[in-house]
Amino acid sequence: MVNVLAELRPIAWSVRDAVAYEVALEGAGQVIGLYAELMAAEEAADEPDEDAIGRLRARQEIWAARRRELRPQHADEIAAIRSEAEDLLAEPAAEDALAGPAAEDAFAGPVGEDAFAGPVGEDAFAGPDAED
Repeated sequence: MVNVLAELRPIAWSVRDAVAYEVALEGAGQVIGLYAELMAAEEAADEPDEDAIGRLRARQEIWAARRRELRPQHADEIAAIRSEAEDLLAEPAAEDALAGPAAEDAFAGPVGEDAFAGPVGEDAFAGPDAED
């Protein structure tokens, strides 16, 4: 019998790293949901644009793969996903494949400006002993 766990090395990560990782996973999940919503809206149109649906599906699959492959030690990809998700969720119609009548109302309501804001604030993890 082969023990695959014996070959795994421990990784150390901070609370800040853990939060960034979880936020990236959540952001990717929300983008996947955004694409699902946009596809559903396009499919419900009187004359669905199959090419647009295909482009949306392809982008959704890319985001699903990025989410699936993301690991806590992938700091650069975590930062990229957070930034890209923030941009997409803030203005989904800004992407060329999302533009059009189906995208316009498909995901109404603004996403909070700070929902996926850059680095976690310096005081976010400050405990009672933190300096002022």
